[in-house]
Amino acid sequence: MMGRFGLAMRKILIIITIFIVSKYSVRAQNSYSLDFDGGGDYVEIIDESAMIANTDQITLSGWIYPRNTNSGWPDFDGFFGFRNNNDADFYLLQLDAYKVEGRLRVSGGGEFTIITAENSISSETWHHLALTYDGSNIILYIDGNVAGSAEASGQITNDSVPLNIGKLVWQTTNFDLDGQADEISLWNIALTQQQVQDYMEADLTGETGLVGYWNFNEGSGETANDASGNDNHGTIYGATWSTNVPFQQTYSGPVWHVATTGSDETGNGSETNPFATIQKAYNHSKEINNYNSTGHVDTILVHDGTYNSNIEVDEPFCFWDYNCSENNGGLDDYNWIIKSENGAEHTKINGPAEITLNYVQIFFEGFHFEEINISGYHEGSYRGMNFENCVLINNNGEL
Repeated sequence: MMGRFGLAMRKILIIITIFIVSKYSVRAQNSYSLDFDGGGDYVEIIDESAMIANTDQITLSGWIYPRNTNSGWPDFDGFFGFRNNNDADFYLLQLDAYKVEGRLRVSGGGEFTIITAENSISSETWHHLALTYDGSNIILYIDGNVAGSAEASGQITNDSVPLNIGKLVWQTTNFDLDGQADEISLWNIALTQQQVQDYMEADLTGETGLVGYWNFNEGSGETANDASGNDNHGTIYGATWSTNVPFQQTYSGPVWHVATTGSDETGNGSETNPFATIQKAYNHSKEINNYNSTGHVDTILVHDGTYNSNIEVDEPFCFWDYNCSENNGGLDDYNWIIKSENGAEHTKINGPAEITLNYVQIFFEGFHFEEINISGYHEGSYRGMNFENCVLINNNGEL
């Protein structure tokens, strides 16, 4: 049967508004990289050398995930940077035996090169690379550690060389990347080693000297937006979007996702990395909010599928926009919503699962319950099990 209990339309409208606002916050997570197939894929940011021309302070950094296990001439892999083989080189390149080359070539012909030791990087492993120039030296960092350095001097004055990601060109030979790249940044200052380490996993937001930042958060389309605010957007040629990323930002809700494809061990509750059970989402939400966030509204959003795991609610639980201290005899003001993404037709909670309530109110919206055992202590008009647009079949316990 269909169960519809509880709240006036005013309450329903309030919570629908809150849910829509919360869902948009999920889209800001850093969950994508770009995948290059080694056959001509690349990103081009035209005339980007203008951002570092006529200065002797430069940093280029980003994450790479190389796949080429036989990177020997002429099958080198270009990671990212500037290269015109004349008066404007500042790039990072994979050579044979997992060596990395970093080079600065300046106007007037000066050329300065670092080649790291063999096996400095590994195949199918994320590594952070950074190349810095401070007017006296170039330094190459791998995963925040110094991998090589060389004395250097001069400036790049050519202001019309593109920055390429996934491809570097030497004469008529393309060094195409077979792998992935993410979080590419360009600076007109020489970052220190501590800064390189601090910024490796940071969401950059206008730091001093940042002149280009391509974090590939878009997840679709053919434009790599410049998140530095300088509008140096790149064009994507052939590269595809991937959810394999070097790190994941800490996710703190307020929408906690649950999916049959999720994991309670490695998930963080975000849309792209959901939990596998409602129980995990509930427990994690309580932990994040430290039990004392008054007026805080969290949503547990359950995606399509059938779920069989138990749910035990053992703390004061207020759903929708109740004020618990006024309505529920002095309980703290917690607010959660447990809601299916697409309704009861697509989301089922099936036996032999059990739902245990301990002196709480719980509110489900849009689920199909069948052969569920419900137990625990509940009393009063604001405590117990409440349903909105749910199907209830052959369940045991007091509702």
